[in-house]
Amino acid sequence: MRIGVTTFINATTSMTANGRVAIAKSFYKRYAFVLNIAMKQQFQAAGATDAQINEVASAGATLYSSIKTSADLNQMADAFVQYHTSIKSQLKVTLSSYAATIETVDTSINEAASAKAILNTSLNGTILLDAIINAYVTFFNSVKTSTQVALVGASSAQVNAASQILILANMN
Repeated sequence: MRIGVTTFINATTSMTANGRVAIAKSFYKRYAFVLNIAMKQQFQAAGATDAQINEVASAGATLYSSIKTSADLNQMADAFVQYHTSIKSQLKVTLSSYAATIETVDTSINEAASAKAILNTSLNGTILLDAIINAYVTFFNSVKTSTQVALVGASSAQVNAASQILILANMN
């Protein structure tokens, strides 16, 4: 779904601003809905409590609501930034023994020459499906490897869930 949104955003640069925002809202609301379901499942796999999963669900609902009321693409981007912050906080609570490590991994994902920077550069303006897919696969593999290396001592279920959570939270 995220690949479709990226392709759309890059392909509609000549569309009127209002039309682009309206269609982007439609795509991003669907994406937020699916993302919320995926995040809840990953937090369950990580061993989150019901209260923590409810916080994740609340963050997803806030993301959806923020997208729905956004007036432009920048407000939608800001909604995803807030969502990322909420999800990262809940991951640090869920895997409290690894909170500092999670912060370090997330910071490295978002540095200037990071996996996310490379992803954003790779996606900038392209509508070539192969290029978009390759950019996401490279990002996925980079974040997964970084998380696996960093979470020494965590169970495989926790490592896998944390990897997926950090990938999903940082794809925007």
